[in-house]
Amino acid sequence: MKILVKTFSVMTLVIAVVGLTGCSVTRTGASDYLAGFSTAPAGPPRKAPIPAAVVLAIPETEAAKPTALTPVMQKELVERVRANLRDTQLAISSIASPIVLAGDGKGALTPERLRQVGKETGMQQLLVLIPSSQSAQRVQEYPIIETQLFAQIDAAVVDLTAGRILLTAAGQEDYLLAQRRDVARTISYPRIYYRTQTTTGPFTVVERDPFAELGKIAFTAAADQLLLALQAD
Repeated sequence: MKILVKTFSVMTLVIAVVGLTGCSVTRTGASDYLAGFSTAPAGPPRKAPIPAAVVLAIPETEAAKPTALTPVMQKELVERVRANLRDTQLAISSIASPIVLAGDGKGALTPERLRQVGKETGMQQLLVLIPSSQSAQRVQEYPIIETQLFAQIDAAVVDLTAGRILLTAAGQEDYLLAQRRDVARTISYPRIYYRTQTTTGPFTVVERDPFAELGKIAFTAAADQLLLALQAD
């Protein structure tokens, strides 16, 4: 279902973290990944949409997790964000190839690194999306094994010409993967459901890699929360 996102000002710094979580989890923000950029001063909203390219920047630590987004999932997520920003003051005209950030990605998004993306897309404004996650095992009675994934997508709009951060926002959500260990002690019956639901449903039955599917569902929900954060402005 398409999410309607109303017009927002990218000339005013907005930090929005939305999406309730089941427990307290340490979170970062887009500014932690950016280095060498200044913050744009507050000013009147621009009347015309700002043309920009979107790029997914994935920390190595995130890419190594079993819940990491596959290339197909990455494309679907970025397309989802672009499609739902059509009626805002941020006009996404192109999608750049994903980039990988060394280590946990902190401080890795420098003007020099992002100017390479600007050269690829021909754009001087970029919407950078950084996925991150944490997981936890939930104690359940045998034979149920539950994994809870806390997914977050941090976003920043940067102006490469001015070297400024125009906007930051974030969205986060968490989902549960339940697996059942049968009498032969093999794990099966994987199903994914929202944290306020139970193993009795409603849930998504997983036929492929359960952890990859958990990542897809959680990060898609986090992207939707990110779009709602932009709508709130």
